[in-house]
Amino acid sequence: MSTTRGKAGRDFNWRALITFVTTVSFLIMALSGAMLYVAPRGRVANWTNWSLLGLEKEQWADLHMTAALLMLVALSFHLYFNWKPLCHYLKNKTTAHGMRLRELAVACAVGLVVAAGTLADVPPFSTVLMVNERIKDAWEPTAGAIGRAPSTYVQERSVREFADRIGLSLEQMSAALKAHGIEIDDADVPIDALARRHGVSLQQIYEAVHAEGGQAGPVRVGGANREVRGGGGGQFGRITLGELCRHEAVPLAEAVQSLTDEGIEATEASRLRELADRLGMTPRELADWLTRGR
Repeated sequence: MSTTRGKAGRDFNWRALITFVTTVSFLIMALSGAMLYVAPRGRVANWTNWSLLGLEKEQWADLHMTAALLMLVALSFHLYFNWKPLCHYLKNKTTAHGMRLRELAVACAVGLVVAAGTLADVPPFSTVLMVNERIKDAWEPTAGAIGRAPSTYVQERSVREFADRIGLSLEQMSAALKAHGIEIDDADVPIDALARRHGVSLQQIYEAVHAEGGQAGPVRVGGANREVRGGGGGQFGRITLGELCRHEAVPLAEAVQSLTDEGIEATEASRLRELADRLGMTPRELADWLTRGR
């Protein structure tokens, strides 16, 4: 049954409901997808408390996923309500004209071309991805005094570890934050939790420490002070860890272990861009570190 009799004698049309739900979920997906397309990388969004239209990046991502699920459910009901008419339509059209299968084949081909072109990283699909990378690169200067937001791994460390990573003692960091009304009750609490508790961003905490202490240095990576700078990586960031190791004659096991020591899980198929983003580096900086700076 696709209709239900209401109290006022008016039919409730379930097919119309499913159509509207599908449309609404599509609009939500389109909006959230557009917001995620122009959003900064996760480490920058977390560092600066980035938001757009009142929602943070994670909230837009959550909205996108739930809208996609709602659309899948709605489409399932749409097929359920229209399965017999659809089969009848296809049967009649293919029998009468012998041409509907061609349209179906073309539609499938279009989908395959889009998927294959995206995975193969060829124009115009690569251009869409390249523009997305450039938009994300444009957000990098918003990281403030640090120059480039550190990896989410660093951002989730305890207050004690974070102080060490930026080259300060816990006492120096505590004094600097106290001057800005931020008390450190527990040095083992995650630094991002401390920021949320006081309603500030990690960037604001870092800049407060930097302004008061005057000694805050670059976030350390790999056990040595290494300034994390802005800059892209272009096509260099699209190669995998395995490809880099083969090209530079670096043992894959050693490269994976170096990343594991930094709290980053990696495999041969891991993209250099993704690994670099998690470490707060550019792909080229990561390659240099893995091949020469370890």
